[in-house]
Amino acid sequence: MNKHKNGIYTTHGERKLLAVRAKVDGVLSMAYIKNEKVIAYESWEEISRQILTGPYLEISTKTND
Repeated sequence: MNKHKNGIYTTHGERKLLAVRAKVDGVLSMAYIKNEKVIAYESWEEISRQILTGPYLEISTKTND
């Protein structure tokens, strides 16, 4: 897998690029890129607000053996 130097990758399960750290118009952001073009982006402030306010999908990775 090519590793993007500014990438944010999953660390559990399959290794996948989630987004790229970027400054968009001077604002720290997460960007989704495809073929080295910005497809979409969101400010880190807004990402943090969304993460902290929920609602949340409840997931368990533990098995009942």
